[in-house]
Amino acid sequence: MMGQVLSAFLGVFSFAILFHAPRRSYLACAVCGAVAWGCYLLAAPMGLFLATTLAAIVLTLLSRMLSIALKMPSTVFIVTGIFPLVPGAGIYHTAYALVSRNMEAFTLRGMQTLALAGAIALGILIGMGFPKLLVELGGREILHGIDLDLAPGLVHGVVGPNGCGKTTLLRALCGTAPA
Repeated sequence: MMGQVLSAFLGVFSFAILFHAPRRSYLACAVCGAVAWGCYLLAAPMGLFLATTLAAIVLTLLSRMLSIALKMPSTVFIVTGIFPLVPGAGIYHTAYALVSRNMEAFTLRGMQTLALAGAIALGILIGMGFPKLLVELGGREILHGIDLDLAPGLVHGVVGPNGCGKTTLLRALCGTAPA
């Protein structure tokens, strides 16, 4: 595991250079990638979708903290740090199956790859909205103590009666809820 985390560190450090990230962010970018990959490896027994989502959440939260500490946009750390999580092999195998005219493998690999890309996007979305899950409206707390539990391989929805806060929750996750 440590070898993989070190490889992620070196890979992201190199990618930060190629990406033309600010010089003073190279080390922080590499740490983000290594931490994200370490989280992925620890969570992998729970399923690839959940592991990827959790790693992206941790990466996003760490990126937000580093953006404040180093006074630069969090996208510098997210874009470079996400490098180890991108399903490159899945993209390759999907394209190879298409070129080989193996539609069954193309469909299977394509759906798996798309799910992992969606897991990354979901993780970033949750990570960006996580610190904002305390929502106040008119000086009154509307949402607090939100807990999110996602199972791999399932479609999730937000269900509840009118006025219970479904839209407010989704807006809070997206970062568009009123402060």
